[in-house]
Amino acid sequence: MPKKNEHVIIPKDLAVFQDKKTGVRTVAFPIKFPTGENGVISVTKLKNAPWNPADEIENILIKWII
Repeated sequence: MPKKNEHVIIPKDLAVFQDKKTGVRTVAFPIKFPTGENGVISVTKLKNAPWNPADEIENILIKWII
């Protein structure tokens, strides 16, 4: 039976990528869909300033429709 939920825990030392043109920051998390296919969830903060996602986000909950 496929998973119905998936928690993505935000680690303290997560790599944050900065867009060179706009300065916005993005973090990405690998996920596996219930079908077995790989994917990525990304979160982008639209501000040109340092950002530690763990200071603002504890976890991300994905509820799959299966």
